[in-house]
Amino acid sequence: RSATHTWHPATELEPSLEEEPLVLLGAASPSSSRKVIVWDESRRCFASHWPGILAPDFCRSVFDELLLHAPWEELLSKKGHVTRETCWYVRGGCCCDYTYGSARISDKRKPSGNFRRVMEKLIEEVISSVWPWLPNDSWHHSHNLNIYYN
Repeated sequence: RSATHTWHPATELEPSLEEEPLVLLGAASPSSSRKVIVWDESRRCFASHWPGILAPDFCRSVFDELLLHAPWEELLSKKGHVTRETCWYVRGGCCCDYTYGSARISDKRKPSGNFRRVMEKLIEEVISSVWPWLPNDSWHHSHNLNIYYN
């Protein structure tokens, strides 16, 4: 089940896809199970979901490994409560930070070998499942993981 969220229109519009074309990997995916989650040209913000694209056993294994090896960082609400934990993984020479609201997460310059191994395994599985034609040097360079606790 997904919630419908709305936000105020962007005050400073990004160029439209017609004005400044952008290759959207979601649109290029051969998978018919793709569901568009966000399509906001005014912010050039796009997100898709491919339910069931990864095998359940693979997901469980990777999830367990990430719980154990990822460099999780707590994010706090304005009242000081933990809202979630996040980690940021970059590859291919990328050294950018992840910013969300007032939180800024830096990449771990030397992530553990176990974390790097499981992230590369996950990236390879996702890319080869959704975009098998995409060359390795075109794979995503930055990856954000969040874990929420109830």
